[in-house]
Amino acid sequence: ADRQTGVPHFDSKFEVEQMLAATEIPHTIVGPAYFFDNLLGGADALAAGVMPIAMPADKPLQQLSRRDLGRLVATLFAAPDVHVGQLIDLASDQPTPEEMARIIGDVLGTTVTAESYDPERIESEDMRAMFTFLGDRGYEVDIPTLHRRFPDVGWQSFATWAAEALRRQALAAFADAADAVGQGQLAAALLADVQVRGDDRGKRLRQRAGRERQQGGCVGM
Repeated sequence: ADRQTGVPHFDSKFEVEQMLAATEIPHTIVGPAYFFDNLLGGADALAAGVMPIAMPADKPLQQLSRRDLGRLVATLFAAPDVHVGQLIDLASDQPTPEEMARIIGDVLGTTVTAESYDPERIESEDMRAMFTFLGDRGYEVDIPTLHRRFPDVGWQSFATWAAEALRRQALAAFADAADAVGQGQLAAALLADVQVRGDDRGKRLRQRAGRERQQGGCVGM
């Protein structure tokens, strides 16, 4: 936020940081990078084998796991005096969009392709400015030093996060589909089946659950 990026929601955060610095309130500022979870907003596109993103597909994108953010902040609260007055920029990993798409495809058992597009196509001025920044300068977190400094966080790689997050999303989709037709017991059976049979079976059942939801039916075994 303190790098004069021209991104409105970054710059507004810097104004808050400046106001806080002008007080006598003891504080520590953490600066998260792009969140892994932003990927989940494009779940429909991923299911179709596409990961659209408004930046070059071969440029590393520093990103952060929300789990890592929580653990880091808990560490700061455990010893607040140690970090007073510090600004700590955070990132868990820095895959390129191409690498992200390959990892997602491996998790889903299919092929996913990163498709870059011009951020000028984005309607929101704020988001347009952010993706222009990401494709140009990008974040500058010293990830190796950060991870050595806070090893107890157990920093997640993008691959580890994707495997966990996409499985949770698949299980939630099954539960939602079953609940919609009053099939709570069936949902429990499906969840157990996914856990036992693994990701490939889970993928097929998730696809079927989506079709059954659209048709107003239930999911069969």
